[in-house]
Amino acid sequence: MGYLEGFFMIGVLVGNVIFSLFIDDHNPKSTQWLNVYWVLGALSTLSSLFLFFTKLNETEAKSEKTDLLGDVKNSLSLFSYKKVLFFLLCAFLFVLVEQSFHTWTPTFYKEVLKVPTSMSIQAGAVLAGAFALGRFLSGFFSKKFSWIYVVSFCVVGFAISILLVLPLTHSIQVGTDATWLNAPLVVYLFPLMGGLLAPIYPSINSVILASIPKYLHSAMAGLIVVFSAVGGTVGSVITGFVFEKFSGQQAFYLSLIPLALLLISAMTMNKFKINSNK
Repeated sequence: MGYLEGFFMIGVLVGNVIFSLFIDDHNPKSTQWLNVYWVLGALSTLSSLFLFFTKLNETEAKSEKTDLLGDVKNSLSLFSYKKVLFFLLCAFLFVLVEQSFHTWTPTFYKEVLKVPTSMSIQAGAVLAGAFALGRFLSGFFSKKFSWIYVVSFCVVGFAISILLVLPLTHSIQVGTDATWLNAPLVVYLFPLMGGLLAPIYPSINSVILASIPKYLHSAMAGLIVVFSAVGGTVGSVITGFVFEKFSGQQAFYLSLIPLALLLISAMTMNKFKINSNK
């Protein structure tokens, strides 16, 4: 899961870099950036071809043959496990925090730190790079330590980094002539915080998938996608609202609340076993 999520974040990183290359900092009304979608269309076609010609061994996943109704029942049956319920809460809360940072970091750099537009998008790429590195390392740490220790360390570490780094952004405006070569330290520190947040998602996903039979993995994956999508949407909307009504700093300080709930949910999830439903 760490490698899978890590390569996902590399895709996000490359996407941000590609977008930044099509931005004209000297002409805000330029529509040149729309041409990036031709590149994305070509990459999507290439991705589809890779998937089409890739052979997958799905025998274990199909050990129990079911129709559409059976698949729905399998998904609903997962709600009977307390461990799954707390996992879904963890997934919701994590993506709520993650997407609020991913979605609003470029805006924070542009509107609060006043950096050039292309640089603000590249900041999102740096954040994605930090996530990718953290997720690649998550597998290593999971082999050395229990998943709950990894998750707890990451949640607490990220919360502390918010309290230490965000105050540095209160009285600073970098300016539209800034580059990555002359930017102040906080410009680098803010997106690098993502490295602490990154190992959480693959860790909890690995734990829950290892806890259930393989034929239920597709049903579990469906629930993961749904609750992650809802969490991402809610996080982005809440952060955007606070951005509008208060300030960018307060929007990110607000993430301390779901982080605390995430830590409590993960600790509770760790107490339950799938086979005992207790």
